[in-house]
Amino acid sequence: MLEQLLEEAETPASGTGHLEPVPGTVGLVAPAPAVVSLAPLAPAQVAPIAPPPAAPVSTEPEVDVAAMTIAVRNEPEDIDNTVMVSSSSATNCVLVLPDGSEYPLSTDAIVGRRPEASPHVQTLALPDATKSLSRTHARIWYDGTHWCLEDLGSVNGVSVFTEDNTERVLDAGVATPLMSTRFKLGTLEVTLAVPSA
Repeated sequence: MLEQLLEEAETPASGTGHLEPVPGTVGLVAPAPAVVSLAPLAPAQVAPIAPPPAAPVSTEPEVDVAAMTIAVRNEPEDIDNTVMVSSSSATNCVLVLPDGSEYPLSTDAIVGRRPEASPHVQTLALPDATKSLSRTHARIWYDGTHWCLEDLGSVNGVSVFTEDNTERVLDAGVATPLMSTRFKLGTLEVTLAVPSA
């Protein structure tokens, strides 16, 4: 009888999920369900949040822009250090070629067959029937008093005519004030002229 009870206790009744007490037996109960104990979980490791970096502290004193503006306005104008440029002689000049064609000239220009562009400098491509112009041949500019000419390492050179009509060849890289309005780029003779109003 005891063996039968143990067998029934080990196999639950179909569809019930629990054991019924057996009549005529005292003190026998269904075995208690097994208790499963879970080990406690360790707390997750979280990296501490770093505080945001502090704004850099400037050691520069604050500048009072309004006070600086007033101070600049009250300063006397420094006329002695200002270069006066004659607009008539500096900006109205043209280069005149042997065929009579004219090319307006700024106060700073690089001339040649196909001169390379330079910032803040005019580039002036001249037609060259003589085939003696270099791609970037010479620089011509106004220094506030004189027109100056410089050979930029051309193949056929630059020469200027002096007041007595003598031709003088310039050394490459040497700035030379023009003593007359005529000069040569290679074999191309050029005249610097101010057109009449």
